[in-house]
Order: sequence, then C-alpha cells, then structure tokens
Amino acid sequence: MADLIENSVWEENIYQLEETDPVHGGPPDLAKGEGFDNVQAQQLANRTQHLKAVFEALQAAFEGQDIGALIADATADMLTEAQGDARYVLQSAFTAAALLNLIKQVDGAGSGLDADRLDGLSSSQFLRADTNDTMAGALSIARNGHTHLQLGGLSNINPLVEFLGSEGRRGILQAYDDHMALRVYKPDETLISLRIYDDGRITWNGKKLLTEDDNAPDRVDEFAPFPAANASVSVLHGYGHAPSNVQAWAVCVTADGGYAPGDRIKLGTHYRYHVGGMAFGANGTEVFFSAKYLDIITASGAGIVGIAGSSNWKLELISWT
Repeated sequence: MADLIENSVWEENIYQLEETDPVHGGPPDLAKGEGFDNVQAQQLANRTQHLKAVFEALQAAFEGQDIGALIADATADMLTEAQGDARYVLQSAFTAAALLNLIKQVDGAGSGLDADRLDGLSSSQFLRADTNDTMAGALSIARNGHTHLQLGGLSNINPLVEFLGSEGRRGILQAYDDHMALRVYKPDETLISLRIYDDGRITWNGKKLLTEDDNAPDRVDEFAPFPAANASVSVLHGYGHAPSNVQAWAVCVTADGGYAPGDRIKLGTHYRYHVGGMAFGANGTEVFFSAKYLDIITASGAGIVGIAGSSNWKLELISWT
C-alpha cells in the first residue's frame, strides 16, 4: 500500500466530488481524470505541509529570544503610535471625568442631549414642591377632561382664582388695586357681580349696597350703669312697627379689665364675653334687653371682669326703623 506524496503548497480550493465522478483510487490527477477519491486528501495534505513549514520557520526565527519581551516592546510601540492618533483613546485616560468632559463638548441646544434641560425646558421653568415658588402663567386643575379651578390666566395684571362648574357655571374671585371682586356667571352667561372696595363701599351688579355707616341708626338708647344680673330693661321706640334691626353693645365708661373708655363690644356676635340667658330685640312697641349674667374677657385675654350692674360699663340698644 502506497502513501500520498505530500507537497508544501497552499491549495486555494478543495475539490468537491461530483455525482458523475467515477470511484477511482490511486495517485490523484484531475487533468488525467485519475484517482478522484484521493484528490481532496491530497489537497488537505499539501495545506498541512505548508502550514508546518511556516510554523517551523517562525520557530527557528524566534529560537532563544524572550517572547514576552518582544510582545511588550510591540505593545509599547502600538501605544506610542495610538497616542498621536485622534482615532484612539487610551483605556487609562477613559475616566468618568474625561467622559463627562467629552459629553459637555457636544451637549447643548440641538445636540439631542441637552443634559441641563428636560424636554428643552430649564429647571427654573418648573414649580418646586419643597419650597415657596412663583408662577408667571396660569395654572389649571382639571378632572375627567374638565377644568375645575384656574389660577391666573384671564389677566396679566390682576390676580384671580376661577372656579368652573357644570353647564357653563363659573365664578371668578379677582383682586384689583382698590377692591376685591366676585363675579358669578350662570349657564346663560348672565353675570352677577359683587365688589367690596377698600373705602367700605359694596356694590351688587353695579349698584351700591347700604351699610350701617351709610344708614345711621334711628335710636340709640343708653342704660348706665350696665343693667344688673337678672334685670330687664326696655324702652318705647315709637316706630309704630317692629324695628328692622336691633343691636346691643357693651360700652366702657371707666377703664376696666384693660379696656379704655369708649371701647365697644358688640353683644350677640362678639367672642370676648361669657353670658347666660341673654336676650335682646324688639317688638312693635319697645326694644328690650336682659341677661342672667355677663362677664367680659379682659383685653389681655388672661381673665374676666363682670360688667352686670357695673358703673364702669353702660348698655347701648341701637335700632333702625
């Protein structure tokens, strides 16, 4: 049995057996159509001999040399070349600070990055939740697609709060230089307007409303000293009908409980007293007042002073026809 004769040749291609090739052994020779079954083995054997010769030549060339040192020298040469080439970045220089610096060089408007902004907006354009803040535009609070509260927005000068209800109902509370205004719009856009001015005037749909200052009382009846506990006082008013309004006031005559002469406390609505069984009002003929007891909280709030029967206080019954 003979062996294939191997040649140190790099075979570019490996022959593919075809279905029409006959089964034929012996020395391979495609030109003569002989030894088809050994052609591929011959070609692979030639490649193996070629690679063996190349390896042995390299082995002989580096015989007795320090391969590690050669690799280190080659690496150093590559690093030296890379440092002068803008296409390369040394791993040792690729730090977080260096990366940040590179990002800053391309950051900014139109870069697609713009790291100091959110959706193109700076932090100064957002309201903060952890501190007091100001807002230049309008703020709308909506639910289910419907706006229910709007702060600002209808005026660049006068601040407002707008409330929105169903069927077109809405109310606007707005501050002006000299008054506050409450405007209510009904579903048909009919306007109801209430305005309260700094000088005390009140208007309703443009018409002035009368106040106590505008409409002086028709009677002021005084009882001094202040009526005693469990006592009742009354006086004929002469109106011929029940008064439209009656007020009861405790008025300081002599300094008492931290109050000065002339200080007044409105009874019935004021919080600075303790009272038991108080009643005042009017009927068709008289105005009247009675109380089981009446204690005024001192001006400092630290105690109380009884005024029932006290000459330091007097009672005023004020009435309007």
